Amino acid sequence: MGGLIGIFRDIGSNGIVIFTRDGLLLRQKSTSKDLKLGDINQEFVKLLSRLRGLDIRFGFISNQRGADAGSQGEDRFTELTRLLDKLLEPEDAAPDFWIGRNQPGQRREAKFKDGDSRKQIDDANIILRVINWYGIDRKDAVFVSSSSAEISAANGVNVTGIKYSWQQHTRFEANTPPSPSERADMQHLETMIQRKLRLDRHRKP
Repeated sequence: MGGLIGIFRDIGSNGIVIFTRDGLLLRQKSTSKDLKLGDINQEFVKLLSRLRGLDIRFGFISNQRGADAGSQGEDRFTELTRLLDKLLEPEDAAPDFWIGRNQPGQRREAKFKDGDSRKQIDDANIILRVINWYGIDRKDAVFVSSSSAEISAANGVNVTGIKYSWQQHTRFEANTPPSPSERADMQHLETMIQRKLRLDRHRKP
């Protein structure tokens, strides 16, 4: 895949939603070999399950951090991916793809205004790789991240970006119920995704 490692599967068939793994599904500093239920955003997993029920394609891109925090390498990325797959599959939330950055991307495909960074170009290239692999039109793709810079990169190549971070909420433990604001934010995120993919008329209660 030229600079990226990952897994592509065909599960969904409607549009595509690209999520960043860290900061959405996982805490930014979680270590996979010590991964616990509280390290995964359970409200977010429920959202994934609902998207799967609507046959929407979705998956994750990441900085490829693996089984040890800050470590790089395909083996570590694969170890974490397998663990997350095992946790998500019983929830009917297995993703279509997992993509990790293996090395700095090449300056191609994306063009930005003066002042934009090399990282924005790298981020945009990853987004475009995923879209092109599935043969999706950019208007049928949504990118969700907790990073303003990554959202800007997506918008720069005409892919709708939505900013969301569960770190804006204080709940971390698995046995702590979500706050009303967390539920409202997650519902808003789901509504925005379905509206962009023109599936909101099929929304489940």
